[in-house]
Amino acid sequence: MQSANVLPGDFYIGAFATVTTPVRSGNTFLGWFTQSVGGARVFDTTAITQTVNHTLYAQWTQTPTTPSVLPAPPSPPAPHMPPDPSDFPVPFDPPDFPNFREDIKLTDTHFAYLIGVDGDRINPTGQLTRAETATILLRILSEETLAYFWTLENPFLDVPDNGGAWFSNAVAVVNAADLIQGMPDGSFQPSRFITRAEAVTILIRKLDEDMHFAGTADLFSDISEHWARDAINLAGRLGWVAGYEDGRFQPNANISRAEFVTMVNRILGRTTEDIQIADMHVWTDNLDQSRCYYWLIQIASNSAPDAPYRNWAALQLPNARPEDVYS
Repeated sequence: MQSANVLPGDFYIGAFATVTTPVRSGNTFLGWFTQSVGGARVFDTTAITQTVNHTLYAQWTQTPTTPSVLPAPPSPPAPHMPPDPSDFPVPFDPPDFPNFREDIKLTDTHFAYLIGVDGDRINPTGQLTRAETATILLRILSEETLAYFWTLENPFLDVPDNGGAWFSNAVAVVNAADLIQGMPDGSFQPSRFITRAEAVTILIRKLDEDMHFAGTADLFSDISEHWARDAINLAGRLGWVAGYEDGRFQPNANISRAEFVTMVNRILGRTTEDIQIADMHVWTDNLDQSRCYYWLIQIASNSAPDAPYRNWAALQLPNARPEDVYS
């Protein structure tokens, strides 16, 4: 068998003695085979009957090239960098708006009031039900207010008393505090989503009834004929709510969980300065820090390092007591 000037695809006919190793630029020689594709590999020790001519085929694979400059390694994930606290200012000046209800006090302790919905998900863009709204309102009440209005009895036809449903006790308490009301037919409709106008009205009930918006012009372009016009204007003046870039408020649109906690955070004056950024819980569906609601969700769902423990599940049980939240 000849060994000189072997080129890719060359084959040889006749007896052979030594199987040589050909060279092809940019390729790696795999060996001599009995077929051009596949077949049996032939070595110089392979015994072949010399009664007929044999054709051997060189098989190759392209040799990968190493770039002269290696690509840069991927950048590590961006750290959780808090925004400037000025992005979350305390939205109102209490001396300018003194008419808060004396019997309604909100907590001044930064503990998580927004809880995950499914393991490590927080569902920031999901719509908020009336039952979920009542639960959040319960969690942001001060200890004194919670104890003052605590009750296990519900006046609604579709809400059982005494922890009969996970939302029963929350609905009973916030209704007793006149923060959320039922429907004209005597139902509460816990599974119904609430609108942006309804959410504002619920939060404004923390204020005295005689507190009204003193301005002459609406703050938003689509509320002039809306039943919640005064509440929306007042909430806008207080800095609790904001409209969209086109000047609308969209009062009849269902509110998302992120939009609702945005209002609650502003009312409570919560900022990223209150939580431990490095140790905070991060949700699998709230990882994009470029989202406008990212930090608002994190603020609502993480407690301050020095915040006392709150066992919210204990308040959902039959015969629950306000002090069970500390158990």
